[in-house]
Parts: sequence; structure tokens; C-alpha cells
Amino acid sequence: MLRKREGLTQSELAEKLEVSDNFVGQIERGQNAPSLENLVRIANTLKVEVGELFGGKSTPVVSELPLKLEREIDSLILLLKNQSLADVRFLKKFAKLLFQEFQGRR
Repeated sequence: MLRKREGLTQSELAEKLEVSDNFVGQIERGQNAPSLENLVRIANTLKVEVGELFGGKSTPVVSELPLKLEREIDSLILLLKNQSLADVRFLKKFAKLLFQEFQGRR
């Protein structure tokens, strides 16, 4: 279990996430599902990628993102949560094109 690998109790993880111990227990037992925002926070706290929370390949996070960058990414995630799947897919394609354009100019 990832939480135990980090040496955390349910209470300690809950405190770091600012949620209840009961909520952490429910997530671990599959009785409740965290929001996308909480998934990201859980993964960051446990120093893994979100996919590993679902049994994906273990890829430890080598370094933490600077706090300002992490906050900006979190705010983007919150914006995307309120959009339709079609809009999110469109924005993803648009972002890829923008990044390719910027990389081509460097």
C-alpha cells in the first residue's frame, strides 16, 4: 500500500490532505471516490503519479514542482473539471499545438 510505503497512517495522510480519517479509509476500501483535485493531492503527498493510485507502474516523483507552478496546474485542473469532455479534448489538442509552436521557435 502506497500510504504505508511512505510510513503514513490514515490519520497522518488525512491531516496532510485536510480531509477526515474516515474519508481516507473509505477511499482505501473503495467505498468512496476522491475528486480529481484530491487524486492529484494524494498522488503528490505519496510522491507518485496519479496512475499509480490505480495500480499503474510505479514512478517515484524525483523532485517537487515549485509551489507557484503546482498552484497554476491545480487551477487549470479545476477549470477543466467544469468543462465537457469534448471541450477538454479540444483544449488538449490546442495546447499541444501551442507547445509545438513555442518549441519550434526556441
